[in-house]
This record gives sequence, C-alpha cells and structure tokens, in this order.
Amino acid sequence: MSRGPGCLQRAIFAAANPDSAWTVTQLCKHIYRVKSIELKHRVSVIRALRTMHLPGLWTVQPLRKPASEFCLVNASSVESMVRLKYLAHPWPSDYDQWKRKHPYQLAVVRKQIGCKDCV
Repeated sequence: MSRGPGCLQRAIFAAANPDSAWTVTQLCKHIYRVKSIELKHRVSVIRALRTMHLPGLWTVQPLRKPASEFCLVNASSVESMVRLKYLAHPWPSDYDQWKRKHPYQLAVVRKQIGCKDCV
C-alpha cells in the first residue's frame, strides 16, 4: 500500500513550473543544494521520476546530445518544449539569447504539439 509521494517527489512537484524544463542535474542541484552532484543524487532523482505519477502531460524525455541525460518537461506547453530543445544544444548561451537567435523553434514546437493559437 502506497503512503503517497516521498520527500524527493514532493520537492520535484514544488519545483515544477508549467513553462519550464528541468534536467536531472538541475533537479539535483535544486533539491540537494550541494556543490558537486554525485551518482547517488542522480540515481535517487531518476528513481523518483520513474516511480512518481506525473500530472497532466508532464513527461520524462531523454536529451539528444553527447552527454545525454533525462529532462522533465510539460508536453502541453510550448515554452517548456522550446526549453527542451534549448537544453539539447551544446553551446553555453543564455536561454533568452538562444530564443532570439532561433525564433523558428517556436513554429517547430507548435507544429509538433498541434498548437496553432498558443503563445
């Protein structure tokens, strides 16, 4: 019998912004507040993500880049899906600069999720 979400799952729910996307590393830094993320931190966050019931259209997707990791993303939010595309790129630029350089990504994401009128 389940006793409800654990402390990590509650922390993930508290951190989850509907228009954001979080990598496992970012979640570890936010939850544990340590300078160096260890394997035990990553494993516990991945296990919590795998076993928790995610609300709405939230999903855990792999990033497609060389040092691949998982990302918590809201599949119904254009902004969240654009952030997922940003996280998959290797260059270390600011998100707002990247978004101004690649405005076509909004149209690509809108087409992917079938949204015509959303921002």
